[in-house]
Amino acid sequence: MMKRREPARLAPRLRALCAGFAGRLPAADRADILDLVDHGEEGVALENLCAQLEEHDVRPTGAERAEIRALAAQMGLAAWDWRFAAG
Repeated sequence: MMKRREPARLAPRLRALCAGFAGRLPAADRADILDLVDHGEEGVALENLCAQLEEHDVRPTGAERAEIRALAAQMGLAAWDWRFAAG
């Protein structure tokens, strides 16, 4: 089982990251992601956010990609699993 890392600091960052995709990701998808964050599932929330970005062909900005990589690293996730995160 993966140990949760700094949930108090990760949740606000995930919420802000998700909010930045308003108008680019469907509201229902963003709500589902935020629900996961609210229930302490930060890793699943980030994975779902990235999956939705790919599914909807949303290209994150450089700053958004950097934040995704930073969050993934703090959670012990492999950000390079998402094609946009590598570039």
